[in-house]
Amino acid sequence: MKPTRSGMACLLAAFALVGCSKNEPVMLGIVGYNHTERYIDSFSVGGQGGSNVFPMEGGGSVVCCIGYRPSRPLPIEMEVEWVWGSEEDENQQLTRHREPASYRATLNGPVPDDPHNLEVHFMPDGTVQLRITSVRSPPPRPSVQQGAKNE
Repeated sequence: MKPTRSGMACLLAAFALVGCSKNEPVMLGIVGYNHTERYIDSFSVGGQGGSNVFPMEGGGSVVCCIGYRPSRPLPIEMEVEWVWGSEEDENQQLTRHREPASYRATLNGPVPDDPHNLEVHFMPDGTVQLRITSVRSPPPRPSVQQGAKNE
């Protein structure tokens, strides 16, 4: 007996569903969000590289990838390392040199049913927030309350 196209399609769909186990790792794109007034030249999460992120921007580029196992219990601590970019004044005189920084961030959840991104949010107080999302968040918006600069 020769298999039909619809029979083959059902069989492939069944295999695809079986492959979506909570124990299998999911590859998440790494997305940076800079809620500060200082340029981030580069960053990494758990040793996996991210991109550069301009002040008060983010969500525009995704860097591949970091593995996540949905069955792993939360919270998960991750080391986030980044390099603040150098800064110049209006006369193009260097006012700040490149400066490495790090923070031990905690991924708390919730985690969506269809995780696609690990969002890395650099906050004005020097902390870093991690979120797993299915759709990328919009870029940060400056607010009146956000007067603190990262020193």
